[in-house]
This record gives sequence, structure tokens and C-alpha cells, in this order.
Amino acid sequence: MPFQGIADDTCSVYPSTAGDYQRLLEAVLSSSEQLAGIVHLGDCSAENDVPEDEASLQETIDTGVGSLFHLTKAIASTVASSVALCGVTTCGQAVSSTSQLNPAGACSWSLAQVAATELSAVDVHRVDLCSADVDSGDAEDLLWTELCSEHSPSALAIRGRKRFVSRLEPFEVPEQARDTQPLLADGVYLITGGQGHVGS
Repeated sequence: MPFQGIADDTCSVYPSTAGDYQRLLEAVLSSSEQLAGIVHLGDCSAENDVPEDEASLQETIDTGVGSLFHLTKAIASTVASSVALCGVTTCGQAVSSTSQLNPAGACSWSLAQVAATELSAVDVHRVDLCSADVDSGDAEDLLWTELCSEHSPSALAIRGRKRFVSRLEPFEVPEQARDTQPLLADGVYLITGGQGHVGS
């Protein structure tokens, strides 16, 4: 179903149609003086399953990272003033070595991270929820608390009532390793890792 205009503060967009997001923002901006913020819930789901076939994979992409991509582009080209964008994912970040990672959520998380770097007029926040919290209905309260907080970090994973914020810490290279593999001041290095663990 293509974009349908706002009636009683509701509208409908087709997730894979870029123009729908442009029309949505134009409709919102024409009906209000200022747009304070947008919350994208495309990857917020109680299911944490990997798509089983091509059709379900395409739907996951369209409603998740594809939708966020189209929305971000529309914000960049339509909204003149500063606006907040919060991308909400489910299991897009691993908070421990036993965490089950949702690849679709991880893609949207990464796209939001790029948007935060590239779009200076957009105040991008990322909140990653646990599928159990979404399933139990606790996610709305947890998310609302973060959205209303003035001191919420720009990237946050919530698991139950615990908040996880990633931090980079200095690492001292052991003397023995320095002798065998020296790091050159002007060298180029590839750091591998994945599933939320930088350099692992």
C-alpha cells in the first residue's frame, strides 16, 4: 500500500518506497511548526529469527535497514532544522559473549552509527532492546524512559533493567608482543572482529 496522508495523526508508508518517507515528512512538517524527533521501530520485534527464505529476508530488509535508510535520506533532504532520530533495534548488539545477535538489527544499528557521523543536523541515538523485553511488553516503558531522559547516551543496549553502554578502553601491548610485531607510526592496520566485539 503506498503512502496515505495523515488523518487523525496516523499515516501509512510502504517501507521499500523511498518517496513515501519524503511525502511523510512533508505532510508532518506542513501540519506542525516544528518536528522535534523521530523514532524508527522498523527492527523492533519480539522475534529474533534469521529469515528462512528470500521473501522473508527481503521483508526484513525493507522494514528494517531499508526503511531506516530511506527515512534518513528523507530527513537529510527535507528537514531544515535540527531533529532527533532514534533508531530502535532488537538484539542488534551483543552485550556478552553468550548474546544472540540479530543480523538485521546489527545492520540498522550500523547504519544509524554512520548517520550520526555523516549528518550534522540530525541528533542520532541508537537503542537496542532484548527480544524478551519486547515480547513481555516492558520495552515501551524502557524506551520511553530513555527517550525522555536528557542524559541518555547516544548508543545504548537495554537488557531487562540493565543499561549497557560501549566504551573503548586503552590497551597496553605486552613488551614481548612489541618485539615480535612492531606497530609502525604510519602503518595501515585492519582490525577484525564482529558480533559486537571490536578486535576479537
